[in-house]
Amino acid sequence: MSALTPDPLISAFYQAYNHHDAGSASRLYTDQGWHEEMALGKRNVGQEAIAHGLASLFNLITDVQWTVLSQVACADHRVVFYRMNGMITRTSTDTVPSAGRSATPLVLDGVHLFCVSPAGIENVRDYWNVAHFKQQMA
Repeated sequence: MSALTPDPLISAFYQAYNHHDAGSASRLYTDQGWHEEMALGKRNVGQEAIAHGLASLFNLITDVQWTVLSQVACADHRVVFYRMNGMITRTSTDTVPSAGRSATPLVLDGVHLFCVSPAGIENVRDYWNVAHFKQQMA
């Protein structure tokens, strides 16, 4: 795969994310694969835990979408720069985003660092700026 040819596994990953299909996305990982939110220090290990984490995100930001800005492949690693967009809604009394009256646009740039094998995604480290996220939520 060259830098100009999209990796089919990575394309399937973002397609599942953008269709909010937590099951399909999690099945791209190996049985012991993991996804780590580096900004939060949280790691989901195994397909079931990854699916649960994604379902929670899709419920929080119901229209969330990822745009791949660029990607680089080197041996069994993939680096993807992305932009995540969505609307978070909350009521005037909520401190946690939920369905409600006001909507806050969320735009967050990040990087996914993939380690892949013929069996699927071994792991993903997801880097994004938590301060930028909190600033948009204020």
